[in-house]
Amino acid sequence: MNMTRLALLAPGLALAIGLAGCAERPAERLYVLSPQLVPVAHLQPTNTANVLHLQAVSIPDDLDTTDILLRVGPHELKASRTGAWAERLSIGVTRALAASLAQRLPTDTITQGPAIGPKSRQIVVDIDGFDVHPDGRCVLAARWAVLQSDNTTVITSGDGVFSTDAPVGDATLNDGRIVAGMLAVLAKLADRVAGSV
Repeated sequence: MNMTRLALLAPGLALAIGLAGCAERPAERLYVLSPQLVPVAHLQPTNTANVLHLQAVSIPDDLDTTDILLRVGPHELKASRTGAWAERLSIGVTRALAASLAQRLPTDTITQGPAIGPKSRQIVVDIDGFDVHPDGRCVLAARWAVLQSDNTTVITSGDGVFSTDAPVGDATLNDGRIVAGMLAVLAKLADRVAGSV
């Protein structure tokens, strides 16, 4: 084969190889930790409502990504090849925790974003670890504090480690089960924070 013909075939061959590589990768699905929320920054609390402002939840940098991650070793994380978060994990966790707190504290107004009013109490949550293991266990370690509106006076605080058991039966772990496990431990965190409020 002469060089001219080879030069003409090279772009087509590269395209075919590229398309073959794309065809082998499964379609990626996008996940969120919470249903669509009302834009709470625009809610106006009643005169009798306690206003609780949930500050953006702090998450370790290695976890605050759009990758859905599995803890596969003491020092190793593995990203899912079939799914991803539609938003950074810290944003999704903040939204999901706000929704869970609103369910547990129905007489209070839970806000995110800019605080509503000068008298709103602040909820600060720091997540130290949020791991999903290959067997489906999910473990969350977090600290929290409820502050006066001055943002310095601590009303109450706490910490805890929350976990779920490995799924019983079919042990196949998929992105949907990972999302469900993470929501389950976030609900346990919301129970504890709401109880301390």
